Amino acid sequence: MNSLNVAFRVDGNTELGMGHLTRCLALARAMREITNINILFITKGHKEAVAWISEEKQPMRVIPLGLSENEELALVTNLLKKFKPDVIVTDLPYTTDEYLRRLKECGKLMVSIDDLALVTHCADLVVSGYLSAKLKKYRTTNPNTKFLIGTEYLMLQKKFEKMNRVQRKARKNARSVLVTLGGADPENLTIKVVKALSKIDRKLDVTVVLGPAYTHQEELQKLLKKLKTPKSKFRIKSNVKNMAKLMMKTDIAITAGGETIYELAAVGTPSINISQVEHQSINAQELERAGTVINLGLGRKVSEEQISSTVLRLLDDKNLRQKMSLAGKRLVDGKGAKRVADIILKTLKAQKAI
Repeated sequence: MNSLNVAFRVDGNTELGMGHLTRCLALARAMREITNINILFITKGHKEAVAWISEEKQPMRVIPLGLSENEELALVTNLLKKFKPDVIVTDLPYTTDEYLRRLKECGKLMVSIDDLALVTHCADLVVSGYLSAKLKKYRTTNPNTKFLIGTEYLMLQKKFEKMNRVQRKARKNARSVLVTLGGADPENLTIKVVKALSKIDRKLDVTVVLGPAYTHQEELQKLLKKLKTPKSKFRIKSNVKNMAKLMMKTDIAITAGGETIYELAAVGTPSINISQVEHQSINAQELERAGTVINLGLGRKVSEEQISSTVLRLLDDKNLRQKMSLAGKRLVDGKGAKRVADIILKTLKAQKAI
């Protein structure tokens, strides 16, 4: 088989978060493992996304900020025509029907990753690994569109698949808490969570992971200096290379309702959810029904007291933590990126495009 050209059109920044980029990178790696491919990432010039793609050593073209949709389309379609993609992958939650239609004209097969169902699709494959996606009413103008909806199509790094296979048992004397509120944390919920944990009169080992697009480091450092928590330890980590391993070591986690909540489920770490935005809260409700999460709702509406009392309840209930751990591992096996990559190749072959 000749090498395939695969183009990704995806963005990431402090407002949008970094989960869209994370799963596109996971899919790119999965495709590279099963076939010869040439990759091109096309992204807007937000420094967070550009830095991350550069760190991953992926070929990239940057769209200048501030362009109109027509100006951006002219630039992107020109890039695609030169690249001649066999596959175009989009992960653009707030795009338009016209934008997607114009991109589809530039390749043989189009894959749209979409959790919100706000547009009318024209793609050959529409993918969402979120549980909440099953509640959405997706629309398409393409009679041959295939929908890949459900956690079996959740695209995570391969490390999470490996950790999913590792057996774990809930500890009796649980005290380690991981705080990880996404790549950006646009609502700055990290501050609220740290304040809540500092009020717990118990020895805790707290690790706070800051994403690449988090912009409130100075405020957080000042807060930690002011806090009087002689019993607890607070550690701040950035640019964590192996989140799966870190998640595996912790008793419980506090997170938002994006990609991270599924990563925690895959490794069997019980989590408490405080969402950044409404659609994350809906997603977390479905995960709570599945038994993997305690959902407190939108973070800006949750009190520090609610957070601290829920943390204590979960730390003190070994049986509940074990049940949540097993439920998470059953729900998310970490093989979604490979499944999607396989289906992309099979679809191309069926269309005799390769």
